[in-house]
Amino acid sequence: MIREIIRGQSVTISTQFFLDIEQTQPASLTGATVFLIAKKRGEDIDANKLFEKSIGSGVTVTDVALGKVDIVITATDTNPLTIQSFYYETVAKLSDGVTVIRNGVNQVNLLGNVRRSIP
Repeated sequence: MIREIIRGQSVTISTQFFLDIEQTQPASLTGATVFLIAKKRGEDIDANKLFEKSIGSGVTVTDVALGKVDIVITATDTNPLTIQSFYYETVAKLSDGVTVIRNGVNQVNLLGNVRRSIP
């Protein structure tokens, strides 16, 4: 999936984690660690990330039992970027400490703002 975000605009991404490929069994996020990592290229190592979000820092669990979260990407995240696109992935590590659910890699195209300042 390719998303478009205007550079400098805050955007909320909603996602849900499932235990099965058919997406019929929602994953309980009780005690889970959930994060988003953004990179210039999907194959970049984690140390070269552009930014990261986690619970309490841009990630909010909206329904623990159904595995739903909202992730906010802010102007502070995108304004300093000089690239035209980046990739992100959302990941949940469940409370058992073993089960990791990855929601796939998504691309974001950054669109320029027409006006740089608001009077």
